[in-house]
Amino acid sequence: MTWEEIRDSFVQGCVDLAWKLLAALIIFILGKLVITLILKVFFGKKLFKRADPMVKSFMRSFVKAILWIVVWIMIVCTLGVEVASVVTVLASAGAAIALAMQGALSNLASGFLLMIFRPFEQGEFIECAGNTGTVIEVGLSNTTLRKPDNVHVIIPNNILIANPITNYSKEDTRRVDIPLDVAYGTDLQKVKDVILETVSKNEMVLQDPAPFIRLTETKDSSILFTLRVWTAKDNYWPCRFDMVEQCITALQDNGIQIPFPQIDVHMKD
Repeated sequence: MTWEEIRDSFVQGCVDLAWKLLAALIIFILGKLVITLILKVFFGKKLFKRADPMVKSFMRSFVKAILWIVVWIMIVCTLGVEVASVVTVLASAGAAIALAMQGALSNLASGFLLMIFRPFEQGEFIECAGNTGTVIEVGLSNTTLRKPDNVHVIIPNNILIANPITNYSKEDTRRVDIPLDVAYGTDLQKVKDVILETVSKNEMVLQDPAPFIRLTETKDSSILFTLRVWTAKDNYWPCRFDMVEQCITALQDNGIQIPFPQIDVHMKD
């Protein structure tokens, strides 16, 4: 082969590769536009507007991933790789990928289980594996929580499936439990009357179920009363903070002693 033939072959190869790269770039750009359009049209319909936000977010992520896989297969084929070869490589690598991505596949399967069993909805306040927060998004592999201090926590879906989930937002009302310590020798009925009168003045406290206060424990330095009131779930923390402050103030105003830990020492001759 002469130098001219080598040169012509090299130039022709470069030209062919340039056209393939250009075609692949066009497919990538068009694919991105088409995927954006499909997601916007498909998930913008009235049917999906009424759907649960958590399910909508999960399905959108899933459909988007599938569409991008199709686009990348088209790009690989455009670069000259035969479809049969791509399928063969994917089939051969399937077992290795499955082993290497056990965690990712487990998270994906757990995401589908979350969609089926629905232990929580988007916007609800939950606790799981030591993390508490409002559910922002359930993705293909992770769920995002926003903690009360506005910090985002990303939890793998398999952890949510494998651990107990406490849902604080499932019911419309929540019970507020407040412990109150008073000194020994205090008039027990007076404590109840003072606290119940204080509770009745708070508009966030529900009267059904009725507020409850009883002596629940005798401690080393005090006797413990437990106050239980019900409030709307959105008022839980404001109601709790108000009740603690108002009850302590009411006890002090009525001369009821709130003791601190103490030890009586008796000396013998």
